[in-house]
This record gives sequence, structure tokens and C-alpha cells, in this order.
Amino acid sequence: MTSETPFQAASISKPVTALAALRLVQEGTLSLDENVNDKLRTWKVPDNQFTAQQKVTVRRILSHSDRINVQGVPGYASDEPIATVLQILKGEKPANTDPIRVDVVSGTIWRYSGGGYVILRTLMSDVSSAPRHPRVHHQSGTKGATRCREKIRQKKAPWRI
Repeated sequence: MTSETPFQAASISKPVTALAALRLVQEGTLSLDENVNDKLRTWKVPDNQFTAQQKVTVRRILSHSDRINVQGVPGYASDEPIATVLQILKGEKPANTDPIRVDVVSGTIWRYSGGGYVILRTLMSDVSSAPRHPRVHHQSGTKGATRCREKIRQKKAPWRI
């Protein structure tokens, strides 16, 4: 192992994402309690009987009470194609998860939500005028970070993100 050995960031990225999202809230770009679909442009949380009662919000994503069906996103083997964020959201190959959906009324119970953070990442990209990675690196204090999942092929990890 060297300083150049890539590792899957997995769920350790959630606090960094949360910090960047809360900075966008502080700036007034996002609101903790508005329906994320109001500002999502790339993709929308599909409406169903559960979203009719309660909408998905940044607050609920951050607190894992959004009731998104995909709890984690498995890694990809080094010889497998890596899904785009949009493919993960839609559950399209090469994504290795179901489409991301609300499967219980949001806010009613807690459940770990990797899928919610995929939605949050998309929302942050959609509302930000700066490219995704530099903005998050700047906001989180990781400005010198130069590697990201899209650029590094990784061995499949035994854990889920």
C-alpha cells in the first residue's frame, strides 16, 4: 500500500456531503424542508402513494428518514463498468441496485439511506453553478483532493456505501 493506493470512500463521504449541503442551505441555495423535486433538474424522485403524503427533503435525507429503498450502493470490480449517477438513480445497467424510489411515507421511521445521498449529490450538482467536485472540495476543506470515484477503477469492496 502506498499514498497512491485507491480506496473506496464509501459512507465516509456522507459527512463531507452533509457539510457541503448545509453550506448550500446556509447560502440560501437549498432549504432543509422544501421538496427536493422543486430544484432537481437532472432527475426527479418519482411520485407515488408515499410521496403524495410527504415529500423528500434535504433534512430527511441528512437524517436518514427519507424512506428511500436503496440503503447502499455496492462497489464495482476493477474490470466492471462503473454506473453513472443517473444510471444508479434509474436502476439502469451497469448500476447494481434497484431504481431509487420512496417505498414508505418519508419521515415516519429511520433507515440508513445511501440512495438518499445519491439524490442529495444530484440535487447539489443541479443547483450549483460550479462543477461538482471542486465546489465540494472547496466547501469541505479538501480542496487539494484530486481523486474521485469516476476516475479510479477499484476492486469490489466487501462493504456497501
